[in-house]
Amino acid sequence: MGGYKGALEYFIPATLINKYLKPQILELLEVKYFRQYQVLIMEQGDAGEELYSANPENLPILSELKLSYNTIWVTINIAIDLLVYVLTQDISAALLSGAVIEFIRRFKF
Repeated sequence: MGGYKGALEYFIPATLINKYLKPQILELLEVKYFRQYQVLIMEQGDAGEELYSANPENLPILSELKLSYNTIWVTINIAIDLLVYVLTQDISAALLSGAVIEFIRRFKF
């Protein structure tokens, strides 16, 4: 197969939140996207290490992962914005909290 080949951890976007969730994300990639959905395929590297690459036949399944990921973040962002607004009665504070959450989500380390 063509495409990038690397250790499973190279398929995790390098964001601050993902840094702390790395063990859970690795488990998700191994169980769901390698074993169950077969979006990733494994090959042996020259030094005998396990290298993964994307299976082009099953790539549309990744759109479901992205949709789930974005839905979770939108839900978290809305919940915190509403909580801030209820506690402060200040729309500016709610908007600022939303911006901070979006920054945290996108911040790369």
